[in-house]
Amino acid sequence: MEIKSLISKKRMLFAAGELPFDSLAAPENRSKLQKEFKLETLSWGERGNIPMLHGTRGQFPYQDKIRSIMEMSIQPIALEVIVDGETEGADCVLGILEALLSSFSAVERTDKWQPRETSHETFCVCHLETESWWQLSQPYTDFLHSAVLPKISEAYPNAEVVMLPGQVQFRLLFKMKVAHHLIAPKTFAIELREGVSAEERLFWTTSPLRSETHLEILRQFEEMAGSAPR
Repeated sequence: MEIKSLISKKRMLFAAGELPFDSLAAPENRSKLQKEFKLETLSWGERGNIPMLHGTRGQFPYQDKIRSIMEMSIQPIALEVIVDGETEGADCVLGILEALLSSFSAVERTDKWQPRETSHETFCVCHLETESWWQLSQPYTDFLHSAVLPKISEAYPNAEVVMLPGQVQFRLLFKMKVAHHLIAPKTFAIELREGVSAEERLFWTTSPLRSETHLEILRQFEEMAGSAPR
């Protein structure tokens, strides 16, 4: 497997009142936030009629390197970040963000905020050593059941998983007192990148999992594809 690009997304959902969202109304706090992550843009908006502070094209230090933040969103009950690289980078950004928001809060906190729900997504373009047989084959369907579904069920025990031809899709209902938040359907998929021939073996892959789990599944897929009958 040769990774061409890897993008990780992490979203944490909190109970109402836990995040000091109102503190971001102060211009000096937004300025500190933008400076901390070197965000090129930071602006107010809405998502589903919920106010949101949205930043784009930032940076953060991770493992002695400067990594890229693609997007960052702060809502009254949610924090979300999309980074170039593995999920551990998203963990790092959200840890820095939580500490910064805590410094803005006038309320003394003795413990770290505990998210009520956490979701992930990984997007990867990679070269896989496999043939095109897998697209409608029984071995691929068996692989989804044996290698993919258990990982999704482990990560999202409240998920309603649906098997569709060639992919796994689910909808997850967050069970919270503040509201019922239904996230958009998420998909596990391995498919040839658009405009690329099967011989080039360049794939677009996505999953609602952490990047390390996502890449582990892709390695298992390569092994399965290499040993399956043609």
